Amino acid sequence: MPSNLPNNAPDIDPSYLRTSLSNQKEESGVKTMNDDDAISQDKLTYFWKVFEVKNKTINQAVDSHPYVINPMGTIGREFSVFHLSDMYFYLNELSRAQGTSLEEHNLIEEFKADLKYNGKYWSKTCVLATFVPFIGFTLLRTRTIVSRLFYLYIYSLFFNQIYDLGLLLKMIHSGPDMIKNVLNLDERKSFSKIQTELFIRYCAKKEIERALGQRKKFNELIYVRILRNGVKDFINDWKLRFRVVKTKLFKNNN
Repeated sequence: MPSNLPNNAPDIDPSYLRTSLSNQKEESGVKTMNDDDAISQDKLTYFWKVFEVKNKTINQAVDSHPYVINPMGTIGREFSVFHLSDMYFYLNELSRAQGTSLEEHNLIEEFKADLKYNGKYWSKTCVLATFVPFIGFTLLRTRTIVSRLFYLYIYSLFFNQIYDLGLLLKMIHSGPDMIKNVLNLDERKSFSKIQTELFIRYCAKKEIERALGQRKKFNELIYVRILRNGVKDFINDWKLRFRVVKTKLFKNNN
């Protein structure tokens, strides 16, 4: 399966995303608050979550965040949905690192093997879940072969993005369990536990900042970036084809 992911990450299964994610480090343009800045509100709301932040700084609010206080009880599917983009890139980097203990090494290898083996089934399920209704719609709404081929071509343009969706759904399902397993490691032997605790703290701070009004832009969502970069790849592909045809015609004329 071809990969256009930056740095050619070959190990973790979501690295086999068929769509380029070269803009993974885009900045939102929103200035983040300092950790020692005081929060003026008594309560902060992030979707259905309510944080008690009376007389607290940003850093103190993060310290009292449920993710930080009780990660084993709060890191779940909800966490992976809210922080899918960050979790995907973090686990991608974690899976490529060398384990500092035998337990950590085995855990990473099992995680990669599970994603590599089972991720393709999630992707195929997404493809079938969209392809079958699409074919039914095409057969019912179109009568000519040309129109049916045209709709089939339109579907093929989004095939890679639909395939990638399955890999992301697999990450939502398996990511929280991987994080919990890493947290169970001995921090004296496994450096990844310290990294994961810092990552959880980073996600907690993101929720506090967004509750303060620093909203994430729509085009920063990972699947939106997949769709956007898929369009760019399609345009670049046709530009390359046009350039090749133009070069051949120019040579023939000469």
